[in-house]
Amino acid sequence: MLEAVPAKVAAFPELLESLGAVPREHMPDTILAIFAFYGSQAMIVADGLTRSLSKDLLQHHTELLQALIMTVPFAEWGLGPPHGGIMHPVSETIPKLADTLRVLRSRSLSEG
Repeated sequence: MLEAVPAKVAAFPELLESLGAVPREHMPDTILAIFAFYGSQAMIVADGLTRSLSKDLLQHHTELLQALIMTVPFAEWGLGPPHGGIMHPVSETIPKLADTLRVLRSRSLSEG
C-alpha cells in the first residue's frame, strides 16, 4: 500500500478537479439524489443477507459527494439536468477520490 501512495497523492488534485465543474454546470442536488439512490440500492437474497446492486458505491461515497457539493455556493449551482455522461464519471471518480483520501490519511498517521 505504501508503494501506491505517491501515485495516489499525485492523482488527487486531478481527481478533485475532474469533479470541480460538475456542480457548477449541472444540478448538484439532483446529481446527489441520483447517486445516493443508485448507490444505496440493495436486495435481500435467499439466505436473508443483503447484496448491494452497485458494489462500488458505499454510503461514505455519497457523503463525500455531498461534502463536495456543499463547498459550492448555491448561487453557483448549475441548472443543467444530469445525464449518463455526467453520472458515470461521477460514479467512477468518487470512489477513487475516497480511496485517495484514505491513503492520504494513512500516510499522515504513519508519519506521526
